[in-house]
Amino acid sequence: MSKKLIFGAVGVLIFSAAAVFGGIKFQQRLLQQELTENVIQVQKDLHAKWAQIEIVKNDILITGQTVDNETHKQLISQLTKVKGINTVTSKVNISRPLTMEQCQQQVDLLLADNQVEFSNRNSKVDATSHELLREIANSLWLCPDARLLIVSHTSNQDDTHNNIQTSELRSTALLNYFNNNLGFDNRQIAAIGMGAAFPIALNDSDENRALNDRIEIKIR
Repeated sequence: MSKKLIFGAVGVLIFSAAAVFGGIKFQQRLLQQELTENVIQVQKDLHAKWAQIEIVKNDILITGQTVDNETHKQLISQLTKVKGINTVTSKVNISRPLTMEQCQQQVDLLLADNQVEFSNRNSKVDATSHELLREIANSLWLCPDARLLIVSHTSNQDDTHNNIQTSELRSTALLNYFNNNLGFDNRQIAAIGMGAAFPIALNDSDENRALNDRIEIKIR
C-alpha cells in the first residue's frame, strides 16, 4: 500500500491512507515518519509558509504561490538533500507582489462566487471548501505584508444569541484552518462573529437570507 502524506506550512500532517502496522511494513512506516520529519524541518528553517509539500512514496511535489523566488530555490535545493528522497518536483507559481487593493479584489471575487461551508455544528470547515480556501491563500501570499480579518455574518433566521454564537464558531473555525492548514499565524490573522447585525439584503426570502449568511475576509 502506498502512503500519501500532505502537510502545510506549519507541519500539520494529514494521513490520507490508513496506518500500517506490523513487520516490515511497520519499519517502512517508521522510515516514512523520519522522512516527513526531515522535510518539515527544512520547511521551517526556510520559513517557506507559502508551500504545500506532498510526499508520495519517496518523491516530493511542491505546490503553492510566492513572490519570494530565492526562498523557493533554497527550498528545492534543501529538499533534494533530504535522506531517502528520490525526486523533487516544483509546481509553485512565482508572481509579482500585488497591492492590498488587488488582493482584496481577488478574495472578494472568490467569495462572491463560492460559499464557505461548515460542518460539525459550524465548528469545522467542510472539506468541500478546502480548495476554495487554498485559492484564497494563494492570492493572499501575493500580499506578504497583509493582515487579515475574518468576519462571519448570519441571517436573522435564529435568535440574536444563536446567530452570534454561530458566526463566532464559523469565524474561529476559519481562523484555525488558515493557521493550521494554510501557513498563517495569529500575528497575521484575526476573526470576529457579527451575527445578523449587518445584513446586505432584506431577510424576507431564502435567497436574501443566503446573501446575509456570509463570510468576509478583510485585508488590512
